[in-house]
Amino acid sequence: MAINRKAYLAGEVDFNTYYLAVADAIGREPLVRIVRQIAPIEVLRVRLAADPHLNNIPLASWDRRDVEVRHLVSRNGAAVMAVSWDGRLPPGTICWSLADSVCVLKAVACALVAA
Repeated sequence: MAINRKAYLAGEVDFNTYYLAVADAIGREPLVRIVRQIAPIEVLRVRLAADPHLNNIPLASWDRRDVEVRHLVSRNGAAVMAVSWDGRLPPGTICWSLADSVCVLKAVACALVAA
């Protein structure tokens, strides 16, 4: 089964699986650096234990990193869109939202704590 937005929205893959696939298309290491600027891993571990969605870290903390994430997405837009939109967009089109940035960062944060 392909990991893409259609499979995610159909419930065939979970949140972390989908958004980590997107993160891998973007480049996970730069995203890890961004997450570590949001909160140290020790803080992430405590917050994740209390809330599996990390909603106990203010949304503004994640939102402020959108420009950095968008820059990374634009560097590898075709690969990101292939995962995110399954190749259904015209070539060169990048469809990305603030929510996508937050979700990718939260998935990376969860994976960082789990590692």
